[in-house]
Amino acid sequence: MEHGVASIRINGEYLTSEQLTSLDGVEVNGARIRVYSDPATKGRIGRVVVTGDVQDFAIGGRNLIVDDVVHRTEGKGRTFEVDASTDRLVVAVGWQIPASAAVTLVDPAGNTAPGATREVVPGGTGEVWTIPLPAPGTWTMVVDGLDQEYFASVSARSDLSLRLAIGAPIDDARPVRRCRWQRSSPAPVAASLVPESWRR
Repeated sequence: MEHGVASIRINGEYLTSEQLTSLDGVEVNGARIRVYSDPATKGRIGRVVVTGDVQDFAIGGRNLIVDDVVHRTEGKGRTFEVDASTDRLVVAVGWQIPASAAVTLVDPAGNTAPGATREVVPGGTGEVWTIPLPAPGTWTMVVDGLDQEYFASVSARSDLSLRLAIGAPIDDARPVRRCRWQRSSPAPVAASLVPESWRR
């Protein structure tokens, strides 16, 4: 990650930069580059993550040492459903010990969410993604390079609604534990929707 000329080749196209961090968020030939530097080492150590349609890949440069290259196959990650009426999607991922993780969101068509929709939590303990007008269908969240447990929450603004159902007819208005059910009476309702793939 030090200053120097670094080159990356993705799907036959070369990108050259004095600093790898300047390539963070760049999209090329169906793939997107994410660069994560470790603040504890003043940016001298980090990771480069390429997601999307990657047919060939190469990296090299002055003052650049590559420890290892990891290939991640399809199918890894958590999936969740987005309703067709959703006009905003918010995905929050957090962990306890400050770290530089690679969080990637992939839409139903296989496209990675642009880096402009990502906000890093101060202190390096998480990321929040806000996607306007997300594509409906099955989304995938992938977290790489994190050697600790993490939590994730997915929330959406949509036209989905919940209906309250009770055992006795509302018109009956019989006492139930010193309360009376009456038509149009407000009732607090809390609900948590969890995708099937997250149930372990």
